[in-house]
Amino acid sequence: MHIHVADMAADQLYHILTQTVIPRPVAWVITDNGAGEGIERYNLAPFSFFNAMASDPPMLAFAISRKSDGSKKDTWVNLEEQKHCTVHIGNLTQQGDVIDSSAELPHGTSELLRRPYQLEAAPSGHSSPRLANAPVAFHCTLDHMHPLGKGTTAVAFCRIDHIFISDALVEKSDNGRITVDAAGVNPIMRLGGRQYASLGEITEHARPKE
Repeated sequence: MHIHVADMAADQLYHILTQTVIPRPVAWVITDNGAGEGIERYNLAPFSFFNAMASDPPMLAFAISRKSDGSKKDTWVNLEEQKHCTVHIGNLTQQGDVIDSSAELPHGTSELLRRPYQLEAAPSGHSSPRLANAPVAFHCTLDHMHPLGKGTTAVAFCRIDHIFISDALVEKSDNGRITVDAAGVNPIMRLGGRQYASLGEITEHARPKE
């Protein structure tokens, strides 16, 4: 099949892209609503147009679309106003929690109230805590928001300030290099439609010398 992109509607292209650019990691993002007490103050949402962009500077990026009514999603608003977020890599055992947090709720209504989440405080200078049981978390500061197309989507480029990795998943070699147990992280991976995937078999291959 040959698809001419100019002939396709945006929603059709979305379904094609999400079924062909696979698997995709999921950014599970906490931001600060700027009001409320305790756990009620924070927004939690997943984004699967997501990846690491660079190591110098250390940068993550994820795309945020608008709500069905055309307004900006809470994560978008909160990042612009508060400048901080915590990006988690959820374990496959947390898949139900990740999916539940994708519900479209009124602005300021915390997804964290829907499940018994436990939070750990953010490092000094950051406004977004982390989920205590996520295997990996990145405390980030917004570098910039890059609008796409007609403004229906923006890409958040976030500079990583602190990284949390569960101690059980980390080994440190004699030369100081940190190795993370990918099978232990067992990340949630997004496919198209309602489909998700797990890592499956992990293999190792050396790079060619020439």
